[in-house]
Amino acid sequence: MPPLLRQPLPLKTWLQTERHQLNARVERAYQRGQELAVRLEIGTADSQKTAGPHDLLKQFIAAEIRMRQLLLSHPAPLLVTDQKGQLLLTNLAAKQLLAALGYVFDPVKPVYPSLQEAFPELESDREMQLQVSSDYAEAEEVVFLVRETPIQWQETPARLLLFHDVSMEAQARQKLEEAVSSLENLNRMKSEFMSMATHEFRTPLASMFSSLQLMDQYCQKLAQETDSRWLDKLQKHVKRSEEAITHLDGLVQEMLTLEKTRAGRTYFTPHPVRVDQLVSEVVDNLSSLAEQLDIPLAVSNGLQDPQASYPLDAQLVQHILTNLISNALRFSSPGQPVAVEFFDKDQGLCLQVVDQGRGIPAEEVSHLGAPFFRASNVDNVQGTGLGLSIVRRFVDLHQGRLEIQSRLGEGSCFCIWLPLAASKKEKDDDQDRNVGGR
Repeated sequence: MPPLLRQPLPLKTWLQTERHQLNARVERAYQRGQELAVRLEIGTADSQKTAGPHDLLKQFIAAEIRMRQLLLSHPAPLLVTDQKGQLLLTNLAAKQLLAALGYVFDPVKPVYPSLQEAFPELESDREMQLQVSSDYAEAEEVVFLVRETPIQWQETPARLLLFHDVSMEAQARQKLEEAVSSLENLNRMKSEFMSMATHEFRTPLASMFSSLQLMDQYCQKLAQETDSRWLDKLQKHVKRSEEAITHLDGLVQEMLTLEKTRAGRTYFTPHPVRVDQLVSEVVDNLSSLAEQLDIPLAVSNGLQDPQASYPLDAQLVQHILTNLISNALRFSSPGQPVAVEFFDKDQGLCLQVVDQGRGIPAEEVSHLGAPFFRASNVDNVQGTGLGLSIVRRFVDLHQGRLEIQSRLGEGSCFCIWLPLAASKKEKDDDQDRNVGGR
């Protein structure tokens, strides 16, 4: 039967049907309004009065308008796309960016490209570099960091993309990387120059020292044959020259060692070492200096096993002890004893040098170990200020620590703690580094 000839519904039935449909639409609007009210924290004017469905519908529409205005007025490029990458919404900044990329739009009925077509290299939370027109950016290049957020757009899943312009940050980072690279090159050139210079210095120094020793021998032979006060003066000057060359050679050697350590060319190679024998060897080498300065030098073995062996780099530990003991001797007065103590405790080895010398000012203790730093009370005691800096680096290679306690006029205590448990792991790591570095 044609639609016009069908039997019309009774008025009561039609009204009931329309009422049910209207109530269903109002109920859906009420539920959506409640959800939006929770998300956007929308409240009614009267907090004590429950909002009705019509009020929530108004609030829902107003909130949607505000949200659209917020998106459109955002200063950064902002896009809303569907799951396939088709653009659903673009703000003014996004349109300007697309225009800068070369896209021209019909003002009456614009056709926008897909997201993949416009930004083929786009990845969320990754920087993206774009070539743009000079009107958009003077450098004709911009860098964006894109943030993607999944949203619901007109009851369908969508993606909200916000483009953060990080061009200035990218340029600053590039300049910083270039500066770091230049600094590394300068440090490398400096290290190479220092290594070359120190090697070149040591050759003539060795030649001069050898010549002075020959002169000293000739002076001794002449002294047996003749008696002359000029000969005595000549011998004194020869001795002074030998001491000066020895000091200069020590400075060159310490500078070479420090530069090798800074450049990562000093390797940590631990092997089982008898600590008591190592300490005795160092003390024997310095005994002549102790006798010359009239300073008693004592050794105390506090190991649980007095003849135990520990995984250490013997060459580095020997250098550490030589420096600490020679410092203690040179900064002590005749008759003031110097004690060398070593003991094991809590999976660690302690090497300790204690003196009763002049001590170090309290405000300067924290600066010890800085290259070329010397305490203010060293007076005329010769030194370079590099020894403790090298000691700290050698202790770091052992993953240990250096503890310094000192009182002005009462003496100092230098304690080296070397963790024995970490030695094997450090050895394995260092072997890996050596394979890659050599």
